[in-house]
Amino acid sequence: MKNRTCMLLSVMLILTNSAFVRQSNAQVSKTAETIAINTTDKAGLLDGSCGNDEWDAATKVELPGQAAIFLMHDKDYLYFCASGKAEDYTVLDLYIENSETDRLHKFHLSAQMGESILTGKEWESASGKWELQDYAGFWVPYSGLEDVENRKGPIFQKGTHRQMQISRKKFAGNTWNMMIGLSAVRHEGEGPLNYPQYAKSDDNSTWAQFSFSENQASKDHHPTPEENLYLGQKPPGLTPEVFAPGIVSINGRFEGAISFSPDLKEMYFGAGNEDDETHIYFSKLQGNEWTPIKRVNFTKGNKKEELHPFVSPNGETIYFTALDSAFSDEKIWSVNRLEDSWSEAILLDSPINDDMVFYPNQARNGDLYYFNLSQFKMYSAPNRNGAFPETVEMGIEFGHHGFISPSQDYLLVTDRNKEDEGRKDNDVYVYFKNQDGTWTKPINLGNTINTNWNEKSPSITPDGKYLFFGRDERDIEPGLSNIYWVDAQIIETLRPKKQ
Repeated sequence: MKNRTCMLLSVMLILTNSAFVRQSNAQVSKTAETIAINTTDKAGLLDGSCGNDEWDAATKVELPGQAAIFLMHDKDYLYFCASGKAEDYTVLDLYIENSETDRLHKFHLSAQMGESILTGKEWESASGKWELQDYAGFWVPYSGLEDVENRKGPIFQKGTHRQMQISRKKFAGNTWNMMIGLSAVRHEGEGPLNYPQYAKSDDNSTWAQFSFSENQASKDHHPTPEENLYLGQKPPGLTPEVFAPGIVSINGRFEGAISFSPDLKEMYFGAGNEDDETHIYFSKLQGNEWTPIKRVNFTKGNKKEELHPFVSPNGETIYFTALDSAFSDEKIWSVNRLEDSWSEAILLDSPINDDMVFYPNQARNGDLYYFNLSQFKMYSAPNRNGAFPETVEMGIEFGHHGFISPSQDYLLVTDRNKEDEGRKDNDVYVYFKNQDGTWTKPINLGNTINTNWNEKSPSITPDGKYLFFGRDERDIEPGLSNIYWVDAQIIETLRPKKQ
C-alpha cells in the first residue's frame, strides 16, 4: 500500500512531564523512574476506542491537549491505547529497548503500521509489509475517497484512537524501558514535548521504566487447549464479530478465504492490498503459542497470485487457486504435507482445470467443490481414491464462491442481493440438500450476516461450529474486507422443517 503518512499532520508531540499518571478505579504508584502497568483479565479490543469497559483497569497517563494513553497487560501481551480529541488523527510511536540485544525498536501507527530498529543513526524496517512479528494494532482507518471514480484522495477518519498489543515474549523481563510519542494532536503548546521531559528517541538512557504488575489470578491461569484454538480468540455467538482484529483482519487490507487444519492448529488465509497481488499467509499453534503470521509461497514465484487456501479433511493436502492475471488463467493447484513442510506445488491433474476455476473446498468424504469461471456455475468432482476424473454441474439457481458443509447437507454461496432490485452488493445464501439429492431454493442468511456492504468468501470450520466470511470495510469496488466469524448455528435456524 502506498505510504499515506504524508497526509497526516507532521508536528511531533511527545509526552510531557506535566502529564500525571492515574487509574480510574485505584491509585497507581509511580516512582521517579518506574510506572507500574496494571494487569487485566480482559484483553483490549483493537476497535479504535480507549473508552470501552476493558480499558477501565488500565494505567492512565493524561496529557496536554486532552490526549491520554492507557497501558495494561496480561500474562501474554502489553496492551496500549492512545486517545486525542475528535478532530485529531492521534498517530502513535512507541519506542522499546530490547535489553538482550541493546537495540532500540520503534512501533509506528498512522495510516500504516510497522516496526523499525535503530541501526547506526537510521531507523530500518524490521519486517516485510503486513508481516507483523508478535504485535498488532489499530491504525488510522479510511473513511472514504475524495475521488471515488478514480480511487484517489483517501480520507482518513478523525477521532479514532490508536491501539497496539505487543507479545511479552518479544522483549525480556518484567520491566521495559520505553518512550511514547503522539503526533497529529492539537494543543496550545508549541514545539516538541517529551516524556520524560528531556527524552530522545535515539537515547534510551533518557526513557522511562514501565513495570508489569502481577496478580495471582493471572499467574495461576493456564489456557485450556480449547482456549488456544482460533488464535486464542473468544468464540462468537449468533452475532458476527471481526476475527482476530489487527492480527488477521487488518484495516486497509483485503482478507479473503480462510481455512483451518482438521485439528484446528494451523490457519491459512489469503490477503493483499490495493497495490499488490494476493498471497496466502499462515500461522500454527506450537505448544500454547501461535507462531507469527508469515507469507507462504507455494508456487515459488511461478504464479503471481495465490489465494483461496483449503486444508483437506485429512490434513494432508492444501488446495488453492493460483493465477497470473485475473479472469484469464485461474487454476486449482495443490501441495502435499511432508514431515515438517509442504511439497512443491503441482497443477491439479483433473478435467477440473480444463476451464478457468477457483475457490476449491472439500466435503468430509473428499468430494471437491469449486466455481467454474468459464461456465459461471458451481461444480463438484467426486473423490475417486484421491483423484477427480469427472466433474458434475450442481444445478443450483445461482451463486459463486460456493462452500460445501463437511457432511454435504448444505452449500453456502455468494451472489448479488436478490431481494432488493436497487441493491448491488453481494450477500451470502444457503442451499439445503433435499432427501432426493436435489437442492432447496436459495435462502438469504438474513440481516444479521448480510448488510448493505459486500459479504463474500463463506467457509465452515472443520468441526462445523463456525461460519467465516468476508465483509467490506468501506463502500468502494472491489472493496477491502475484514474476516468475520459467527456461530454456525445461525445456518441451522434457516433449515426447512421436515414435512
